[in-house]
Amino acid sequence: MMINHLNKATNGGLVYCHRVGKISRIDANRCSTCPMFNGSLQGEGVECMWDDKGNESPMTCNNPLKEYKRIHGKD
Repeated sequence: MMINHLNKATNGGLVYCHRVGKISRIDANRCSTCPMFNGSLQGEGVECMWDDKGNESPMTCNNPLKEYKRIHGKD
């Protein structure tokens, strides 16, 4: 199911990027040209739309490491 992910950035500007499959720094140029880009969180992060097993949309992601582990099945 297509889920809108509200990826809130850490103080250092990091979010989980599903396109590259890792935690990365928000880059306005790279994000705005990404096919998953669904908008800005007004300086707080980025919205990304992609097929996910989650059951809520939008899904708020406050912790990039926790999101990485959820997606990649790591404990």
